[in-house]
Amino acid sequence: MADDQDIGADLGVGAGDAAEPALGGQLIQDAALILAGLALFGGAEAWAAASGLLLAQVVAVGNALVAGWVITNVLHEWGHYAGAKLARAAAPRVKPPGLSFFRYRFDLEGNSLAQFTAMSLGGNLAHWGVFAAAFLLLPMATATPAQSGFVAATFAFAVFASVIEWPIIVRTNWGGLQPSKAFAHINRTFIRGHYLVGGIGGVVFLVVA
Repeated sequence: MADDQDIGADLGVGAGDAAEPALGGQLIQDAALILAGLALFGGAEAWAAASGLLLAQVVAVGNALVAGWVITNVLHEWGHYAGAKLARAAAPRVKPPGLSFFRYRFDLEGNSLAQFTAMSLGGNLAHWGVFAAAFLLLPMATATPAQSGFVAATFAFAVFASVIEWPIIVRTNWGGLQPSKAFAHINRTFIRGHYLVGGIGGVVFLVVA
C-alpha cells in the first residue's frame, strides 16, 4: 500500500536537480502566508469579542488552531534550512508541490553527519522558539479561548515534530544509524499517528497551562 512506502521524497530529503527558486520570492511568499494567518486569527478574534456570538467564538478558535499550526510548520522548515546552510550543507531550495511545507532538499548522501545534525537541530530550535514566543506574548492566565488555542497549536506542532525528529537525531549521532537510512521507517501511517500525539500534547498543554 502507498501508505506503507517510504516517503523520504515527500519529506524533502533527496538531492534536488531543478533550479532553485529565488530566495527573496520564497521568503516574501512565506511572510505573506504568516501574516495572512495572523490576520485571519486576529480578525476572527475581534469579531468574537465585538459580537459575543458563539459562531464567532468557534470561528476564532478554528482560525487560531490553523494559524498556530501553519505558522509553526513554516518556521520549522526555515529553521531546518537555516541550520543546513549555517553548516554549509548541500540543501538546494525547491518550489513546494501543492500545499507541501517542504522548502528544500537535503543531500543525505553528500552531506556529513554534523551537517545533518545541524539541519535537524535548526528545525527543532525554530518550532520551540515559536511556541516560546507565543506563550510569552499571549499569557495563558488572561488569554481568550482563541488565544489559548493558538498557543496550544504551536505546542502541538512542536511536540509532533520533536517526537519524530529527536529519536532520529539520537540514533544517527549515538546509535550508528546512517542519515541516508534515517527516514526509511517514516511513512504516511507513521505521520498520521504522530499527528495524534501532537494533538494530545496540545490538549494536555491547555489542561495544565
